[in-house]
Amino acid sequence: MWPLSGDFGPVSLGEIEKIIKKAIDHGFAEFDVAPNYGNGFAEMALGQVLAGDRNVQIYTKFGNHPFGEKNFNFEALEESLEQSLIRLNRDSVKGIFLHNPRVEFDNYQKLPQLFSLLKESGHVAETGLSGAKGYDYSNYPWSSIDIYQQDFNLLHQSEILQKHKSIFFARSCLASGILSGKLTKNSVFHPQDHRSIWLKGDRLNSLVKRTEIIKKLTQGVHSLPSLARKYVMFNNDVDATILGISKPEHIDDIIQDQESGPLESELITLIKRQYDLDFGLDDEKHLSF
Repeated sequence: MWPLSGDFGPVSLGEIEKIIKKAIDHGFAEFDVAPNYGNGFAEMALGQVLAGDRNVQIYTKFGNHPFGEKNFNFEALEESLEQSLIRLNRDSVKGIFLHNPRVEFDNYQKLPQLFSLLKESGHVAETGLSGAKGYDYSNYPWSSIDIYQQDFNLLHQSEILQKHKSIFFARSCLASGILSGKLTKNSVFHPQDHRSIWLKGDRLNSLVKRTEIIKKLTQGVHSLPSLARKYVMFNNDVDATILGISKPEHIDDIIQDQESGPLESELITLIKRQYDLDFGLDDEKHLSF
């Protein structure tokens, strides 16, 4: 739901309703959202469109609250879930993720107790961690969570896959639109688009270089966004893929990718080789995704 929150630029509730209903009509029955997506707007929109439809499952988060507030105090987390349920127009969600905790949260020892209480209350069926990219969670109580969510795409492949056996949700498979195939080194984002803050200048130029290298590997057989989605969707290490959708036609693209099957093994090998070599941009490691 993040692309439909307004954080990537203005979006109307009417367009959101059209997209959500089309997704459901085509068999998509799980949605990922968070209270800080659009400062609560994404949850509210989802709750309004679904009107409590129990055939659709929702995963939300807590820790990052609307209007830039971060609070991992357990009372604040419980209150955040209560507010999310109100906006979502339901009394329970499929899962809750602790959302990108970093140095502001270190009370890991009591986390299993909180998660147990939330499950016992009936408000949550599954608990998880939505990890901040590149952050060390080696001290995290992994036995207390059911699901781990992290960025995983052609430009960033999480090392956590080899360390923990939680169900793995891959997010950001288009790398915040970098792998959409539409960006150039001269791209400029809407002032309301969160990418306008960090995706510019040398970083934008370096990331565009990486996408151009990936495009050449496909020899025109796959479009860049299709390649990016398939690389994640058919990856044996990925249990579920969170796909951001901002237009109705994106649903058609996803269905086409599913039906056409996985990438060629030779292409996957070439992609992994380039990734391991950091696309030959050793001097630009600090500008990676």
